Amino acid sequence: MEYTPKPIDTLDIELTDDILELTELLSKNAHDNWARQRISEGWKFGPKRDDEKKEHPCLVAYENLNESDKEYDRKAAMETLKAIVALGYNIERNSMKVPNYDMHDTGIEINIRYASIRDALEILHKSLWGKYDDSDKKAIRLQRSHRRFAKTATVFGITAIILAIISLAVKELGDIISRQFPGTEGLATVIPDDLITYAEFFVAAIAFFAVIVGLFKKYQKNWFLYRHRAELFRSLKFHFLVDPCLCHKSENKAEIKDWKDRMLKEIDRIDSISCPSIDQCIKEEEMLSDPPQPDISKIDEKKLVAMVKYYREKRISVQREYFSKQAIRYENSDRSSKYLPVPLFFISIILVFTHFIIDIFIPLLHGFSVFLLLLAASIPVVGAGIRTFRSTNEYARSAAIYRSKQKALEKMDEKLEQEINRDKLNATQVLNLLWRCEELLRAEHREWLRLMLETEWFI
Repeated sequence: MEYTPKPIDTLDIELTDDILELTELLSKNAHDNWARQRISEGWKFGPKRDDEKKEHPCLVAYENLNESDKEYDRKAAMETLKAIVALGYNIERNSMKVPNYDMHDTGIEINIRYASIRDALEILHKSLWGKYDDSDKKAIRLQRSHRRFAKTATVFGITAIILAIISLAVKELGDIISRQFPGTEGLATVIPDDLITYAEFFVAAIAFFAVIVGLFKKYQKNWFLYRHRAELFRSLKFHFLVDPCLCHKSENKAEIKDWKDRMLKEIDRIDSISCPSIDQCIKEEEMLSDPPQPDISKIDEKKLVAMVKYYREKRISVQREYFSKQAIRYENSDRSSKYLPVPLFFISIILVFTHFIIDIFIPLLHGFSVFLLLLAASIPVVGAGIRTFRSTNEYARSAAIYRSKQKALEKMDEKLEQEINRDKLNATQVLNLLWRCEELLRAEHREWLRLMLETEWFI
């Protein structure tokens, strides 16, 4: 029976660069699926195909196939992608960056998108991802615990003080009512003294417990420690990524070994950092490293361009986005709470003045004037609580730090783009820009840590 193949017409279909990157990945995946099926059926590698012995020369890793066999799989993968588009479907890369996008590299990124610097990315990922992830998760958990206990102590502490003021006011009002209406028991029948006393003790105990636990557990200090470690691991990855030896045309095993040994030594140093040694670490890291002095004759422009592309997407873009979001969040929080203490203070002054006027000119409303005095005493306590909560979160200072980082990175990114788009690539200038950008981020982290350590924290 005659058979005429009629595949979907894909002659006019053009795939974007992002989608074309999938071709190699799908090609490898197709080969792995085929090989797994063959092996499960009892086939094994052999110098030539032998159906009786179940031997096949292609039962090797995809990377070890000859180009003609790879091309067969590539064409099948590409035609599949084109057919999907021809049938009216869209294939798009998810533009949303996953958490820790800059530190976690996927297989497609290492093996396809940045294949020219694959070996370096694999070493960095295997050496640093686990270290960073562990420190990052601990820092986030400790930060949340610190803020939870600080907020609990602040809210319940304010409540305890207000209840103490209410207790005095109730007693005073009770005495006034008893004098004006003999035979009554004042407010004791309405608000029992024991009820306020027990409530005051309960909320004060919670506030006291939150402060003691926060100080005993050292949430704030340990949060700083693990955040410092996580950021050092992040910085370490990109500091070693922009090393000129990774852009050399031919790999020098001695250079790569020295590069890896230096990185492992830094990892051990970061692991040894403890809470008492953070101040000393900051002092020791004040000196910036020297800029790279690359041998231009050894530089492979393809590797350098891949390095810049990776750095801009994984380092600069991620950090800019993060700094922008953090700056907006802290700016909004600062704006919403910055001006509250001042009007609260003036309101308390007005209430005290009103209390004074009532006591002099309208003595019959003395009970009401006592209530106003209660409010006047309570409002500054609320204002103090707001100030305490603001100092715990460092809204204004944090917003300024994040905004300055964002603007500095934007300038660096613009300069890198200009250099990459020049007709003749200046490798020295590009590598120096990468180095300056990384030193900027390292210096900004040290400044953030210094400011946080100098802040007078509540607990």
